[in-house]
Amino acid sequence: DKIGARYHVGNILSSDIFYNADPAASERWGKMGVLGVEMEAAALYMNAAYAKRRALAICTVSDHLLTGESLDSDARQDSFTLGVCNGCQMVSQLKDIIPGAEAWPRFTHNVSEQFEARMAVVEVLDSPSILFKGMAGSMIPIAVAHGEGYANFASEADVAAMRDTSRIALRYVDSFGKPTEVYPYNPNGSICGYTGFTTTDGRATIMMPHPERAFRSVQLSWKPEDMFTAEEGPWMRMFRNARAFVK
Repeated sequence: DKIGARYHVGNILSSDIFYNADPAASERWGKMGVLGVEMEAAALYMNAAYAKRRALAICTVSDHLLTGESLDSDARQDSFTLGVCNGCQMVSQLKDIIPGAEAWPRFTHNVSEQFEARMAVVEVLDSPSILFKGMAGSMIPIAVAHGEGYANFASEADVAAMRDTSRIALRYVDSFGKPTEVYPYNPNGSICGYTGFTTTDGRATIMMPHPERAFRSVQLSWKPEDMFTAEEGPWMRMFRNARAFVK
């Protein structure tokens, strides 16, 4: 491959879990020594509310895949989770069963009250996230496409808890690199620009913007002349970090 983090990738549909359509696949995934799961398919269910119901149903019927034993930090330490956009909404609804995620926000309608699809810039903050290892301080363009991206914390205490334990992984910044709540630099209006979150051990990370849609260097409107001269852009570091974690 010219570009990539070289994973062995498999797709498992929730219907396969519900109806046990492929018992062999379920057993095979359950016995894997390592497991990384990226959740974005909740977009198929259109909104955060339905994503929650679907996610909880999956958790109820499966104790082999991510949504069962691998979310239990006592059961396994070699797995990781990434929830992007609707997947971010979905995984955030499971915070009660994810160790270290108790102060995560839920995601509600953008302050603009409309769907936002654009490029924005985020700053990677210093956090335990295994995906952002070595990336703290980076300010990188990223794709945004969501209508329910406002990080709605249950209380100010939860905001403080996330901030004080460095579990806030990403925030929107303006043209001067400053955290912002101002539209359109911050497409959803979230407090302090917060848009990516992780757990205490860094194995579960959720984020509203889409790094997987902006990982090629040719997608950058500007870059330093001596950086990213080949095909890979800065977001490939995130996926390589995941590969290094499970290696």
